[in-house]
Amino acid sequence: MEDSTVLAIVGPWGSGKSSVINLACDQLKKLDDSWKICPANVWAPPDAPALVSELFAVISDALPKDERGARVARLIGEWAPLVVSGLSLVPGIGSTLGTVGNMAVGAANEAAALRAQRPMQQVFKDLTEKLQDLDTRVLVVLDDVDRSRPDELLTLFKAIRLVASFPGVYYLLSYDEQTVINILADTPIAGNDRGRAVAYL
Repeated sequence: MEDSTVLAIVGPWGSGKSSVINLACDQLKKLDDSWKICPANVWAPPDAPALVSELFAVISDALPKDERGARVARLIGEWAPLVVSGLSLVPGIGSTLGTVGNMAVGAANEAAALRAQRPMQQVFKDLTEKLQDLDTRVLVVLDDVDRSRPDELLTLFKAIRLVASFPGVYYLLSYDEQTVINILADTPIAGNDRGRAVAYL
């Protein structure tokens, strides 16, 4: 199973990005029924923790409904709070995260106990191996990324970066590039410098 890939459909508002996504997903399902197409709502969640929860929930929901899938789901439940800890180090995000709560698969108590015993890299390694064993390809579709607030956009990009190397998990984003650059410029990372915003994107 190959590593993950992040792709983007870029264009101004009203240019038909959502229609292109729908056509691409329909063709993908016709060509290879092993793909699981998972739209994620990135702008409706009320805050950054809910946004991260949505991302992990759609991945968990795409897993096979058997014991192997359940094992991966439990590992995602363990990994998600670790990702949130990593996100809290990003300027402008840490103050918004708070407690994510019951992430992904309702395994918060078990995850907390395991987290106290296992380093982040070990959880990542176990989750990667279990995903490879599943031989399942998951396409997470993130439309209307440019509707996010600055803190949400940074949270989303960082969360994708932290999970993008999982085998078999792919991301398809759509956004208006100028709008996203404007949003990023209004974050502590860019500091109103559009050049830094473009570099970060």
